[in-house]
Amino acid sequence: MVDQPVGGDGLIIARAADAAGRAGKALSIFLRKMVGMSGLTPTLVGLVAPFVPAVRKYITRQLDDTEAINRLGRRLGAYAPITIPVLLFSGDRTPKSLVARTEALANMLPNGRRRVLRKQGHAANLRDPRQLAREIGGFAETVLRPPARSPGSTS
Repeated sequence: MVDQPVGGDGLIIARAADAAGRAGKALSIFLRKMVGMSGLTPTLVGLVAPFVPAVRKYITRQLDDTEAINRLGRRLGAYAPITIPVLLFSGDRTPKSLVARTEALANMLPNGRRRVLRKQGHAANLRDPRQLAREIGGFAETVLRPPARSPGSTS
């Protein structure tokens, strides 16, 4: 959580819809209120979701995860002691609320880096895994490269 609980009253409304067996409605609310998506996409995804068993299961778990994040409270400071290099991703189509969280985390990590993937949203790992792999590979080469030897060293 960056500043305020994720989803606000949207989480309560989505949980009630899920409990009433309206998985699609719950997902649509989740996408709008917690993820920050707008336009027609949340509605369309909500209409299709009830017909996809894996998505129906995912909705309840996603609401559970959001509640757990909210229970933890504002904990960005807990990440400050992590000094190893960390690479965080978002896409140029990622909802603003998720970008804000990613930026806040990257700024808290002493060696945090953030990459914005072109033409990607929240599911770059599914839509363009090669682009994601190239970014991870480049990061790994930078981080895992042995230190340069100084001239004249024998070790």
